[in-house]
Amino acid sequence: MFVKRYIAKNMPEAMAKIRNELGTDAVILSSRYIRPKGITNILKKKLLEVVVAHDNKVPDKQKKIKEEITTQFEPLKVAPDPSKIDKLNDKLEVLEGVVKDFSDKLRHNGSQNQVQYSLDVNNIYEKMIDQDVTNNLANAIAGDVEQVVSKMQIEPMKVAQQLIVEKLGEGVPVKLKKFKQNIVVFVGPTGAGKTTTLVKLAGHFVGEDDLKVGIINTDTFRVAAQEQLQIYSDIMNIPLNKAYTKQELNDALKQQEDRDLILIDTAGKSVADVQYITDMKNIMETCKIDQVFIVMSVTTAYKACKEIIDHLSFVGDYKIIITKLDEVTSWGNVLNFVDYAKKPISYLTIGQNIPDDIEQLDASKIAANILKQGESV
Repeated sequence: MFVKRYIAKNMPEAMAKIRNELGTDAVILSSRYIRPKGITNILKKKLLEVVVAHDNKVPDKQKKIKEEITTQFEPLKVAPDPSKIDKLNDKLEVLEGVVKDFSDKLRHNGSQNQVQYSLDVNNIYEKMIDQDVTNNLANAIAGDVEQVVSKMQIEPMKVAQQLIVEKLGEGVPVKLKKFKQNIVVFVGPTGAGKTTTLVKLAGHFVGEDDLKVGIINTDTFRVAAQEQLQIYSDIMNIPLNKAYTKQELNDALKQQEDRDLILIDTAGKSVADVQYITDMKNIMETCKIDQVFIVMSVTTAYKACKEIIDHLSFVGDYKIIITKLDEVTSWGNVLNFVDYAKKPISYLTIGQNIPDDIEQLDASKIAANILKQGESV
């Protein structure tokens, strides 16, 4: 059985493709209208995506050929050397002793610092650690799981899944106020992906919500940021202003008075820089910001993440955007960030395609990754 996806303008066209390639035995699993990926496809008509399943049986003739090949090539048998086997056994005995001593020491040290869990709960704890969840947070979740399963007949993995989903919370996307202009600012460290994320959201609001969007760039340090914004602004027909001083910022806001939504890009300097903090405060005071997004990469070390959040505490009420989930297989840092900041996640970015590779938080999806469901440690 295999599954294949077909793209067509309509269902008759899709059915013709399916019958031509797979015959009449294919089974339709789902169908939906999608927009082609890419910034140039924002305003294009949606296409129909049809997913089908088909029984792809291997012909008996192929099986017979495979069996004949297998029987014709027997593994080469070599007579063992007794002296070498004795030496190898001696080395294995020494290695077993070393491993046993190390294991005993590890068990002794671990018993002093780590709570002892039942087998199933310990398996959950180890999965979280393997997915980069901090030790303290993994212990806290495992401890809660242990308490629940001791009182109720319920699978530990289901409990862990629910607890992680609750800690992640519900995604909180951009909330636009009706009948007034909305101003959103993006802040965060160098390399977090602020500019790309801003452009993705701009494309979404122009293409999906048909809003009048404007962009203001306050990044005076990266020429590439201005060039990148200019290219995408031209493609999406969005006005772009540069604002390197308070007066220029006021002028830019006045020029974009007719916009429903203004997105402001900021410099990616070190968040510990005193001048950077001063500049951010000036922007927020001048613009009367409606929403602030702190943008952080999931690849950021947890210690650095805490420093970023601490230094940006002056922002007050903000939401989190976590980028570059496509660059790693372990998403435990998403949980770490939320747990430390105690702020909601708005969006996650999952690739470089603009405007497609950005999505709202799916807590169940993140929890499944953290618990490595379907795998064993």
